[in-house]
Order: sequence, then C-alpha cells, then structure tokens
Amino acid sequence: MITQQPSKNLSCPTHTYTRLTIAASGDDLTYQWQVNKNDGAGFADITGENRAITTIAYPEESQDGYLYRCVVTNAGGSVTSEETELAVSDVRAGKAKPVVREVLDGMTVTNDTDEESILNIANAALSSAGITKVDVIVYRFSKTEATEDAPGNIRVEIGIECGVSREYMEIDRVIAQLTHTCSLSPMSKAEPDCTTAGREAYYHCAGCGKSYEDAEGTTLIADLDSWGNIAALGHDYETAWKSDEESHWHSCSRCSANTEVSAHTEDGGTVTKEPTETETGIRTYCCPVCSRELRTETIPATGGKEEPGGDAGTVDTEVERDEKAPVTQLLTPVNQLKDMLLTEEEKQQVQDGANIKIVLDVQDAENTVSASDKEKTEQALNGFTVGQYLNIELYSLTSGAGEGTRREIKTTDEAIRIVIDVPEAIKNRDDSRTRTFAVIRVHDGNAVQLPDLDNSEDTITIETDRFSSYAVAYQDTPKGSGDDNNQGGGDIL
Repeated sequence: MITQQPSKNLSCPTHTYTRLTIAASGDDLTYQWQVNKNDGAGFADITGENRAITTIAYPEESQDGYLYRCVVTNAGGSVTSEETELAVSDVRAGKAKPVVREVLDGMTVTNDTDEESILNIANAALSSAGITKVDVIVYRFSKTEATEDAPGNIRVEIGIECGVSREYMEIDRVIAQLTHTCSLSPMSKAEPDCTTAGREAYYHCAGCGKSYEDAEGTTLIADLDSWGNIAALGHDYETAWKSDEESHWHSCSRCSANTEVSAHTEDGGTVTKEPTETETGIRTYCCPVCSRELRTETIPATGGKEEPGGDAGTVDTEVERDEKAPVTQLLTPVNQLKDMLLTEEEKQQVQDGANIKIVLDVQDAENTVSASDKEKTEQALNGFTVGQYLNIELYSLTSGAGEGTRREIKTTDEAIRIVIDVPEAIKNRDDSRTRTFAVIRVHDGNAVQLPDLDNSEDTITIETDRFSSYAVAYQDTPKGSGDDNNQGGGDIL
C-alpha cells in the first residue's frame, strides 16, 4: 500500500534537475517508474528507474506536460501511484507570456479596472489555452482616472511564474477621456424682497455643476454668483416720526419692518444766510429724518473772491506685480511715506485736490536682468544661492489735478520696509535642513546683501532705500547645526 504519493507540484527548468519520491508499506517491494509522453502510447517503463526515488534532469521543451507514475510490486501483488504532470517551468512560463500579453493588450480599460479584474482576465486566458501550474502576479499597479477634461492611464508590472521560473511584462494603457451630456433642470426666477437679492431664471446641470441661460445649454453662465442678480428692493419706509428728542423709527410699507434710529444723522447742510464781501454767512445742518436742527457753521465773507471749493486729495499706496513675481507688501505706513517721499509741489497738489499713489512695482527679471548685475549679485552671495531675480521700482503717480504725471523714485532718505512671499520654487521641503533667506540688491553697480528681518519660513522682510535689481537668495544648513532659519536683525546696507 502506498503511504506517500509523488508530489503533484512537479516543475523543473531546462537547466537543472528535480526528484520524485514515493513511500509504500510491505515486504520485499520493487519499484518501477513509468512515463506517458502524450503520444498516444500510454505509460511505458523508464529503464533503470527501479527505486523509491527518481531523478528528472535537464528536461527538454518536449517534456513539458509528461505524466509520471510509479508501480510498486511484491509477492502479494502491485499498486500504482497517482499521476504527476511535469511542468518544464521556463518553457511553461514562456508559453504563458504571449497568451497573457495578447489578452491584456486587447482588453478595454476604464476607471473601474483594478488589479483583481486584470488577474481574472489573465487567468481565464491561461485556462482557455490549457496552460496550468502558472501563477500571474501583479507586482505594481498605478492608475490615473480619466475625467471629462483629460484621459487617464493604467500602468501594470506583471510577473508570470511557474516554479522557480519567471517572465515579466509591463502594460501601459490609456483610459478614454470621459464624455458628459448635461441634463438641465429649470431653476425658477427668484423675486427680490426688501433685503434679499433675486435672480433671473436659468438652467442647471447637477451632474457637472454648470449653469446655462437657455434650456438648450448653448449659453454658459461662467460665474453664477455675478449673473442675473436682481438687486434687493430696499425698505420702502413710510414717513418717519419722532417719539422723543433722541430717537425715531422707520416703518416699511412692504414688509412692516421697523428700524429704530437711536442717534440723529446730518444732512448735507443748507445755506440759511448767504455770505457777502463784508459779512459771513451761515450753513445749517439738520436731521434728514426728523428735521431737527443739529448745528450751524460760519461761511467766510467772500471779500470779492469766490468761496474756495473742493476737498483735499488723497495719498494711497499700491503694489503692482506681474504673474511670475511673488506677492509683495509695502509695510511702511502711508503717512510716513507721504512725508518722506512726496515733493513740496506734490504735497501742495494734494491740498489742491489731486490724488497721488505711491506705487511699488515688482516684476520678474529672469530674462531682463543685465549680465553685469548678475555678476555683481554672484559676488555678493557669500554662500547663498539665487532663487529668483526681480526688478523693484518705486514711483509716485499724480492724478486729478491737471494732467496725470509719474515720477520715478530711485532712492529714499530713509529705508522703507517690504515683505516678499517666498517663491514656491524655493520653499524648504526638506525637514532635515534649515533654509535661510536673504535679498541681494544691485544699485548703480554696487551689490549688497539685505538680511531677512522676520522668522517666517514663508516670507522675507527687508528694509531698503534704493530701487533697481534684486535677487531672492537662500542657504541651507543641517538642522541642529546651531543655525536658526531667517535670523532677524542686522544693519541696513
């Protein structure tokens, strides 16, 4: 009786050998190993293989699929073992590879395609081709899903394994870009009320979130928040009445809302006495709701001249930049800039009603900085690396008092403070290192390094009194070396 059948998992590549073993109980046993070469002749004895173990060495391609068994005999009779199929592993894997390749190259991939579906397709193809004892393994799988804006992609690294033999292949397939047909639902017109704005009727697709002016979807509404708005009606207040010296109420005729006004407000004032050349006049200010007289002011005598008119102008600051330049802020207060930068003529123009803007203009200078300024910058780096070249200019822009004028400001008597956002390309993304920032300024051929005055990893704060070529620079040191990021302080150069 056979107590241990030969192994069913019999595989061997062409360049080595393997063994089959059997165990049986009984006295005076003899063994005879047999082979079936799938040639129609059935099983035949293998000459000389008469032990409980047989060796299969350096099998040829033709031996793939041979069946082996052993007949055990003694005086009491004989018994035959179970059959074992030989897989010549490198041959078997080589047969399986083109079968898997063909079926995977021909499959349709979608956003739902995953590792399991790929394995199912490959294994079904091998089963249909009658190829057994081969395992398909997904080593690496990556997928970018397709959208309505762009196609997707699937990349797979696959191993085909038979015993110790392996074949590899890569699959790189495109997932077709998705298409979308809007299903438009009518959105009714929203009528405005006293306090809530309304909106004109439109059509909306819940699938993609787009909105259209028409049911056919031919006119897209690019910004629904700003389209079709109907302004709120506002309260239609009835005549106000006064309940005491300090309070009165409004009542809306449409929604019956009541609004208490707890303090009087001034109207624009009415001239109740005209001035003359020798006598002053009077302007009277009243509450526009209850008509209570609140105050009066004196109008100077004309003295044969017209009464001065108009108010003084304004002084504001503004930062202009191109799309490649980092966000920049001008921190010096406007009143300080007004006293520091405006000429006496400009200050008088403001008094006469002109408006003046102090403009800081920041432009990317990668393609415009001169070779000379680049050379000067390199000489002043002192261990830093240039991250971005900038051109920073300062000028005043006068309008409202005659023809507008622009005046360039190359230098200032006192330094002004500027905050520059660290450009995305040079932000520190290495947790093991500390990044320090500085700014190199080149003006009239002289280059100086301006230190970063803040401790933020996202901004660089400098003070400067000259405006021309600049370079944002950085320097890295390992953490724990004693250097802190962006040490503040230092003299202004």
